[in-house]
Amino acid sequence: MYSRVAPCLSRLSRVAVRVGAAWTLNPQYSQRLSFRRLRITAPELGAKGHNTDGFDPWACQHAEFIDSYYSAGDDCGALPMH
Repeated sequence: MYSRVAPCLSRLSRVAVRVGAAWTLNPQYSQRLSFRRLRITAPELGAKGHNTDGFDPWACQHAEFIDSYYSAGDDCGALPMH
């Protein structure tokens, strides 16, 4: 007989991020992530702007980004398929 322990749920909520250096939120190789009520802003710099993706999960499973605001010059959410 064995017991199964569910992986913990990681949450980030009610946070404001301004002018991130590159990908603003870039979790990697994670599971069960919840990002809620976030405010991500950066200046729109056009073609000379840096990579200001708002939410860019890399190799994650079950990640959610809901009820949030994003305003910058690049992708709001980048969903890579691996």
